[in-house]
Amino acid sequence: MQKQICDQLISETEQSLQRMGLDLYEIMQRALAAVEKWKRYYGPFQEVWNHASNREELTAFLLTGPDPSPKKRKLCSP
Repeated sequence: MQKQICDQLISETEQSLQRMGLDLYEIMQRALAAVEKWKRYYGPFQEVWNHASNREELTAFLLTGPDPSPKKRKLCSP
């Protein structure tokens, strides 16, 4: 990637987040911790995403998909 394009992307991202009252670098520092916290849920999330091309397909999958075991449900609770 060219440096000019890289600088432009970073600048536009910083400005967009600043308009929302956020800081790009603070978000980036927190992102790794968020990924670590949620990575154990990747499999179930992937199953949902694979069936989420529209509302009807997602609803049908959630209604007929595998019911998580009590152990798995406990893992998913906050």
